[in-house]
Amino acid sequence: MGLKVFITVGKSVALRLIQAGNAVMAALTSMSKEPLRTLGSLLARISGAVFHSPAPPAHVLIKAKRDLYERTGTFAALEGFVAHCFLLDGHRDDCYFATWSAHGVEDHTWEVLDFLSQGDTLTLDNLHNKPSRRGVTDETHAGDMRELIRRGRAEVEAETECLFFTPWSCLDESELGELGSLASQLQDGLKGR
Repeated sequence: MGLKVFITVGKSVALRLIQAGNAVMAALTSMSKEPLRTLGSLLARISGAVFHSPAPPAHVLIKAKRDLYERTGTFAALEGFVAHCFLLDGHRDDCYFATWSAHGVEDHTWEVLDFLSQGDTLTLDNLHNKPSRRGVTDETHAGDMRELIRRGRAEVEAETECLFFTPWSCLDESELGELGSLASQLQDGLKGR
């Protein structure tokens, strides 16, 4: 089988898997269509506002996700709720990258912070396992951790929060309250499943 055929078949299979996943997600919702549509619409406004926000951050990850979701029809599932949550997740990563870059922190150091902030990697051996496959050494990771401590994570977190929430100003106070209420309803409904 030639490479072009393999790629074509692979894309077709991936698209079918995504569509099947969309169908499964649609069956999991605990909300009626109208509140879910409102939730999706509010999130769409925020994720859309990201693209009208000045850089930083560069819109690298959020744009890649948006392009993928447009190609695969993911925005149709659950009134766009899941897709827009993932877009905002990409925007958050873009914000982290912009903030750490402004502080002169390298990518692999930023990745160490990400692992540490998730709370599931506490030893250097565990922390080093995944990135080591890309050639990052134990010594580099040890230095990365010292560098993160030195630079002050709290300051960077505050700057990241500022960048991340700037596009949320496209919603007024009432809409933010509605978004919070709908998110709570969805969360409560999913807990009961």
